[in-house]
Amino acid sequence: MSNTLQVATIPGQLVIGALFSIREQPTLRAAQTRTCGEVREQYGIHRVEAAFQTIDTINNDATILPNITLGIEIRDSCWYSAIALEQSIEFIRDAMAASEEKAYSSSVMSSSSFFGPAPNYPILNGFDPYGNFPMDNHNNNHNQNSNQLFNNNHDDVLSDINNDNNNFEHNHKQQTNLKTDKTQRILGLFPASPFGSPQRFNVSTPCPKATKKAKNIVAVVGPASSTNTIQLFNIPQIGYSATSKELSGKNFFKFFMRVVPSDHHQAQVVSSLFRFYNWTYISVVYTDGSYGSGLMEIFKTNAQDSGICIAYMESIPPNGDDEIYDAVVQSLLAFKNARVVACFCEGSSVRALLQAKRRLNLTTEFLLVGSDGWSDRPDVVKGYEKEAQGSLTVRIYSPVVEEFDDYYFKLNPLINHRNPWFREFWEAKFNCSLRNLTGQMIVHPNNITFTKQCTGRESLYDFVSRRKPRYKQDNKMSFVVKAIWTMAYGLHNMQKSICKNVTGLCSEMLPVNGSILLWHFNNVKFKWKNELVEFDENGDPPGRYDIMNYQELKKGEFDYVQVGEWNSDEYTIGFG
Repeated sequence: MSNTLQVATIPGQLVIGALFSIREQPTLRAAQTRTCGEVREQYGIHRVEAAFQTIDTINNDATILPNITLGIEIRDSCWYSAIALEQSIEFIRDAMAASEEKAYSSSVMSSSSFFGPAPNYPILNGFDPYGNFPMDNHNNNHNQNSNQLFNNNHDDVLSDINNDNNNFEHNHKQQTNLKTDKTQRILGLFPASPFGSPQRFNVSTPCPKATKKAKNIVAVVGPASSTNTIQLFNIPQIGYSATSKELSGKNFFKFFMRVVPSDHHQAQVVSSLFRFYNWTYISVVYTDGSYGSGLMEIFKTNAQDSGICIAYMESIPPNGDDEIYDAVVQSLLAFKNARVVACFCEGSSVRALLQAKRRLNLTTEFLLVGSDGWSDRPDVVKGYEKEAQGSLTVRIYSPVVEEFDDYYFKLNPLINHRNPWFREFWEAKFNCSLRNLTGQMIVHPNNITFTKQCTGRESLYDFVSRRKPRYKQDNKMSFVVKAIWTMAYGLHNMQKSICKNVTGLCSEMLPVNGSILLWHFNNVKFKWKNELVEFDENGDPPGRYDIMNYQELKKGEFDYVQVGEWNSDEYTIGFG
């Protein structure tokens, strides 16, 4: 059975979907059965728990979304496009189930009494918040074409997805103790699909009542990759890691926005770095796909304008064999004067290059300059520290989420029931089995087993100082948190605008219109930590980056050290 079927949920009246890369990418053979790899701590467990903590904080705050419980449904993309697509379709299916339930309930009430008049909003980015272009009907035609495309193909796509939802519901009973005014359910108000118009349904004709429990998905946090976006159904998405420049184009990605800066800025950072050191004859390698190819194209233009000559350029497949990486490294050797290599690569590609350097006994050859796909990730360099030594990398500025660590260190697999990946992660982290404590046998990738029994006294805090690898917070956690807060503030502002003098949900707000909600997301502005969260006309935030250097601090001990910074306000690089 595919291990992508696991879902983590916090129930709510309005539900956010979230796509995280919780497990490692499947191998080419395992991809056929959609069997992903090991559970990842930073990209997976950290992001799931940060999302849970943020939802708990919002639901315990009486000043935001009062008398409305916000929920979340988290799915695993495994950093694999096909699986990400299937999991995205599951969000759509959940929303469709809600539509069916709303259609059934609407059959016994008049449409005029339920769907009240919507407020007027200013024009944003060429269209109003309902998704209509004021000058023509281009958007209406686009929506009709998109819906027709889905209607023609969704049965074929969905037939390939395992419909075993038995595991989906077992976590629904887990809830954090919330304030009374936040946990009260407003009976009778079940939001329908967040996309489309209620006029799609003939409310005079009763429809079969949905048998699947409706989950009112109003927006999606994610995806992590620039290649996985949902655009067919007017479901707003807020990316926490997808940086491709193309996503700023609203003709194709109208319902996508993000809390991470566009690669347009990152390519400028790398160009500034090369100009600063007067590296004018270089090589470039990049991961094949939207992320790597997009960055490479922007950088190539900037390099030409800056007098930087690219001696050699090569793309690398994301799941390439060792022979491919060996060939790339050997090709780099042919250009003896181009010893600085720009690597616009995903983390797995960087690690494979470091492994190739070791296999070919080229440990000290080449100085790698990596993009944010590498950033300051310890998993990329683990075991290959010598090959990575001296490298420079670009890290998107992301402050530490200080309140997370204390929460995280207190987690325990015996009481953490709402995270279905946590026990598997715990066993791998401590190299022990929980079977004697839980009575359950966990099947790990590659049939790995642990003979030592867990005692129940293990603590994640042990990895702060006493055990290796040392604890390090996910470097993009703050973006996950900011994406969820953006959604909460957007929903809050939408409720205040539509539900006049009403605390909680009102009939006029339901079903949640994706275009109106996107308008509120785009116009959100709030303080988080010491920074202002805001968005430009393309739904992008300003750009701010750290320059990292991978150093040997003392014999045998390596780490990333920040040596500079760059921000889009000044377009200059500074070193401390």
